[in-house]
Amino acid sequence: MSLITAPGNVPLLKALLDYEKSTYGYDIPLIEAPLIDTVIDKQAWAREVMGEYDHVISIEILGAARSVLLPFTGLLSEVQLTQVIQSFYLCSDGGYYNMRGVEASALNAPIDAIFTLARKDGSQVRTISIGDGGNEIGMGNLYELVSKHVPGGSKIGCRVTTDHLITAGVSNWGGYALACALYLIQSHPTLSCTPNADMRMIPDVGVESAQLDVMLANDAVDGPTCAAERKIDSLDFEYHEKMLKMMIALCRINEH
Repeated sequence: MSLITAPGNVPLLKALLDYEKSTYGYDIPLIEAPLIDTVIDKQAWAREVMGEYDHVISIEILGAARSVLLPFTGLLSEVQLTQVIQSFYLCSDGGYYNMRGVEASALNAPIDAIFTLARKDGSQVRTISIGDGGNEIGMGNLYELVSKHVPGGSKIGCRVTTDHLITAGVSNWGGYALACALYLIQSHPTLSCTPNADMRMIPDVGVESAQLDVMLANDAVDGPTCAAERKIDSLDFEYHEKMLKMMIALCRINEH
C-alpha cells in the first residue's frame, strides 16, 4: 500500500503519515507524483503507477485543492482512510475545477489517467471513490445529476467514473462509513474468510481530532472558509465527532 500525491501536498501528508506511524506503527510510503504539465504520456505514466495494485481508492478530505491517489494490495483491512486530501479530476472540457469553478490543473497530478486505465475492459483493478461536491473522481457516475443540481455543475462536474461511488454530505463521513463497513465485513463469520478484524480499522474520535491539529499546525485551512480553524467544510469538528460516534456505535451493535 502506498500514498501518491502531487508535490504541493507532500509536506502536509508527510506530517500526517509521521503522526500515523507514531500512533499506530504503520509505515505507509509517500510517493510524489509529477504535475500534469510535466507528463508527456499520461497513459504510460498511469501503467507504471498501477503496477501490481488491485484496488485504487480516491477520497476527498479536508483542505488543499490537489490530486491524491491511494492504491493498495492485500487485505482491505490494511487500508487507512484518514490521510487523503481533496482531489479534482477531469471535467467535461478537460479542465480540473474546484467548487468555485477555478481551474486547478497546475496543482494536479494526472490521476484521471490512472482511473481511466483501471476502468478499461479486461482490467482486474477495482476503483472506489468518495465525494461530496460533484468535482471529485467518481462523480462521473452521476454527471447528469451533478450538471442539473450542483451550481456550476456542468462546468466543474467530474467525468471520470468508478466501479463504486460513495456520496456523502461531507466526504469525511463517506470515509468513516467505508472504514466501518470494511471492519464489519472483516469481522463477520460468513463474509470474511478470516474473521479477525482489527478494531483500529474503525476511525477513532481522538485520533481524528489530533490529526486535525496536525493539519492546522502545518498550515492547512478549512476549504470553504479558507481559515485555520477546527472546521471541516465549514462545520465545527464537534459536528463531525457526533457523526463518527454514531457510526462507531452502529459497528458495536452489529458485532453482537
